[in-house]
Amino acid sequence: MARDTVQVTGRVQAPPDAVWAVLRDFCGAWHPWVTTIREERTPQGAPVRAFTVAGEDTLYREQLTYFSDSDRVLGYRHLEGIADCQAYDARVHVTPREGGGSHIDWSTTVVAAEPRLTAICTGTRAVFEAGIAELARLPRTDPPPPAPDGTRARV
Repeated sequence: MARDTVQVTGRVQAPPDAVWAVLRDFCGAWHPWVTTIREERTPQGAPVRAFTVAGEDTLYREQLTYFSDSDRVLGYRHLEGIADCQAYDARVHVTPREGGGSHIDWSTTVVAAEPRLTAICTGTRAVFEAGIAELARLPRTDPPPPAPDGTRARV
């Protein structure tokens, strides 16, 4: 089996907390290609998202494998749906961008036989790019202006 990595990064105007509020909902229907989604659980209780995408009848299943609110990171593993995929472990991380907004780093390592590996990685890149483009539509929210004493006003 061959192995490859797909990494897509993006910059969005929305602050990290706003981007993370969308991404942290592992079973949320925010990605523009998702047509149906539901939450399932493994026998051990781990969250699994089961979803379909536009133009396909395939049911995809992905299991949440890592989650950190403080670091704004989640990881997940493909369980079902991608034909001839032996392994697919992904991670998405949101960090503050200098000057405002957010930096999104979305990556996966895929194991599959060629030529299927190339097709899986090409499709994955398109999925990640479409997801980041959707997150870029979130409104920019600026922090409150400094108070006269130099501290941030509470809103």
